[in-house]
Amino acid sequence: MPDPLRLLVITGSPGDVGRVDQALRDAGLPAEVVGCGRLAEGLDALRHRPFDLILLDPGDRGVVAVRQVESAAPAVPVILLVPAESLDSAIQALRRGAD
Repeated sequence: MPDPLRLLVITGSPGDVGRVDQALRDAGLPAEVVGCGRLAEGLDALRHRPFDLILLDPGDRGVVAVRQVESAAPAVPVILLVPAESLDSAIQALRRGAD
């Protein structure tokens, strides 16, 4: 069996972490999902353990949040979690290198 995906989910929406975890289990993908409700908690988690993928809701911090996460884990892919009404922020983050 492959090593589990080490996934960090940084979001202010508590239900997001459970939905991601459930979707991975439903797909049969082994994963260790760590959820952080605040950006500072996520940055702290990045300092203390390795992750394979980061899901980030940049919230009001937008591009600044993306830059901080990418700086803390430059080799780890970052996927943005953004609502449709925040597309302008998402586009700016994409231009800065987020996925």
